[in-house]
Amino acid sequence: APVGIVNAGKPRAAAAQAMEGASLIHVTDVAFCQAGAAAIAAAVSAALVPEATIDGVLRVAVGAIKPWSGAEMRGLIEQAIALVDETGDYKRFRSAYHTSFRRPIPCDSREPVPAALALGKIAHGDPWQAAILAADFGRDADTIGCMAAAICGALSGVSAENESRLAQLPADAIERERSLAGRLVEVRHRRLSLEREQLERAI
Repeated sequence: APVGIVNAGKPRAAAAQAMEGASLIHVTDVAFCQAGAAAIAAAVSAALVPEATIDGVLRVAVGAIKPWSGAEMRGLIEQAIALVDETGDYKRFRSAYHTSFRRPIPCDSREPVPAALALGKIAHGDPWQAAILAADFGRDADTIGCMAAAICGALSGVSAENESRLAQLPADAIERERSLAGRLVEVRHRRLSLEREQLERAI
């Protein structure tokens, strides 16, 4: 999600940077984690574009994954999203997902990443609903909730309704997250300034 924020509106750049970062530790038999990181970063980046929709964001997330090296993760995400339409109900989706998508290790990204994107669709882009659904999902619920709510939060922004919900959370937690968000946005602005300067020099 932070990579998506600093690459707001540039999902392919977000995906590339996320893959590069993930490649530091996720290699060989866990290299598929790079594709999962790319999908989430691209989704957050695309969600920050005005007028974005959850369906559009999901399409961008899938499209940001490399078709060959990321084929497994790409296929799993597409299957999970299709499962949402097939089941038409959260409880049926959850049951079907656990039947088909479980891995020996719950934090294997091939299980939580497709789940997070699918729950974003079930929640219709509502971060609070995404968090609630994820908390009730089981397995690596905190990771799923973090990813799903980050995507939906980027999509919905901080509305008046969200402000009232945030007021129920611990003040120090809110301050910490706002500070982090502010620093990430500053990085994005600095990158934009550098890109403009480079473009002007090139012209």
